[in-house]
Amino acid sequence: LSIGGFMAVQGLWVSRWMTEVEGFGRAQIAQQLTWLNAAMIAGCLFMGFMTTPLIRRGFTEARILEVIAIAFVVVFAAINLLGGQGQGWLWALLAFVYPTSNISYTILTRSLPLALSGRANTALNLAAFVGAFGLQWGMGILVDALRALGWDAEAAYRGTFALLMALQAAAVAWMFVAGRPRPAVLTGSETGGN
Repeated sequence: LSIGGFMAVQGLWVSRWMTEVEGFGRAQIAQQLTWLNAAMIAGCLFMGFMTTPLIRRGFTEARILEVIAIAFVVVFAAINLLGGQGQGWLWALLAFVYPTSNISYTILTRSLPLALSGRANTALNLAAFVGAFGLQWGMGILVDALRALGWDAEAAYRGTFALLMALQAAAVAWMFVAGRPRPAVLTGSETGGN
């Protein structure tokens, strides 16, 4: 949801948000998209150059992903809450945070036998792109449905983005719950009972 959600929003909906919610004109949108993409490149460089030193300092890939996933949801929530107040810089911050979520590919590769790593990464890539296109399409349907119900454009975009943010927050929560070791279930023979 983070990877596909960002691709869906960045690829189609961010410019509509900037038009409908921020009230930006074409020149402002072009400037904001330039900053957004520059920040994404900076985020890629950060991931490339800083992930290994962080791991050497004792941070696991899973811990890095957890921090980034939380930051992603918080920044996306801030965009939704502060939209319309000229907070375009938050998009650049979101774009900077996004690339580090790609550490999930490393985590996936290390959690499976080497013979399965290529297929697993391909499956994750497919899920990200199918998710991106599905979310783009679904967001459009929801915006149109909310507009048909009488919501103005800004409210429809905020409602749609809030739903995506809620899904991403639920995914982050699931990541924490699913990642915890489960207590062992003892059978009668292990406890000495019948």
